[in-house]
Amino acid sequence: MQRLLIDGRVRHQAQAVLGGRRPDFVLPDVATLNRAQDRDTLILSLKTTLRERWKQLGLERPHAPVFLATVDDRVSSEAIADMARSGIVLVVPESLKASKEAVYEKQNEVITFRDFFDEEILARRPSLLLAG
Repeated sequence: MQRLLIDGRVRHQAQAVLGGRRPDFVLPDVATLNRAQDRDTLILSLKTTLRERWKQLGLERPHAPVFLATVDDRVSSEAIADMARSGIVLVVPESLKASKEAVYEKQNEVITFRDFFDEEILARRPSLLLAG
C-alpha cells in the first residue's frame, strides 16, 4: 500500500505513534491530524484478515475518518454494519467488491481501492497530493 501512496504522490506518514497506537498510515501526517480544524486528514489501516481486530481501530480515531483496507473475503454483513456505525470505511480490491463469494457487492459502506484514491483523496482531499 505504501508503494501505491508513493506512486500516487499522496502525502503520508507511515507507522506514526498516535495516542499510544500505531496506525499503518496517517495522511498527510500526525501534526496535521492533531490540528482538529483540518479536515483534509485520514487514517488508513491495513489488515489482511479482520476477525474482531477491526474494533481496535476505534481507539485510533482522534479527529479523522478511518479507512480499513483488507483482502479478507469472509467479513460478514453484520461486521460491515458495525464498522460503519463506528465510522470505519472498509476498502477492498475491485475484484473482491465484485465477487459473488463475498458480501461486499451490495454493501454501500464498502468501497474499492479505486474509490479510495479517486473519491476520498483526489475529489475530497486534493491537498493530500504532492505538488508537481
